[in-house]
Amino acid sequence: MSKLKKALIYGGNFVFPSLARILNENTKLIINPNLANPYGAMFYAGLDLLGTLSDKIKDSTFTKLSKVAGFGYYGISTASDLFSIADGKYESFANLSFDASMAYQLGKEKFGIYDGKNISKDLISVKNSFRKLVDQVD
Repeated sequence: MSKLKKALIYGGNFVFPSLARILNENTKLIINPNLANPYGAMFYAGLDLLGTLSDKIKDSTFTKLSKVAGFGYYGISTASDLFSIADGKYESFANLSFDASMAYQLGKEKFGIYDGKNISKDLISVKNSFRKLVDQVD
């Protein structure tokens, strides 16, 4: 189900602008085609595809940092959408589902490894490593 969810999230974000343009041209509907995140969906789906072909790409620092950066970007976009809605700008409601779905998927991929595990051990390990690094610089 997880791969299906990922395909639906990335696919929906990628296909929606084209679908909106087709509907705008062929029906009386007026849908803003700039709502979804087609380039982000294409980028992260491409990273996942390349990651299935090569473990080196899947485990690379670039891939991991890209997904963390994407989670941060779409998380901030989701928060921005929520604040806009709270401010009475209800057109941001349409963006919310696309931004939140991307943030959810990228966050789940990067931080889902902690499901049922104790994250505090990893945080303590990072803190100790950081202290050793600082001690070496001094």
